[in-house]
Amino acid sequence: MQPGKGFLVWLAGLSVLGFLATDMYLPRLPPYRRIYKRLPPLSAPASAFF
Repeated sequence: MQPGKGFLVWLAGLSVLGFLATDMYLPRLPPYRRIYKRLPPLSAPASAFF
């Protein structure tokens, strides 16, 4: 049985979701670094994410 177009669009959306989350998460790290002055607590969630 062949998957329908809707299913393929849904799978494509799921595959893009990871890239979108990365693009929204990583640009926010430099402002937090200026506020907290310590990078290791901020890099731990990024390491877990990847």
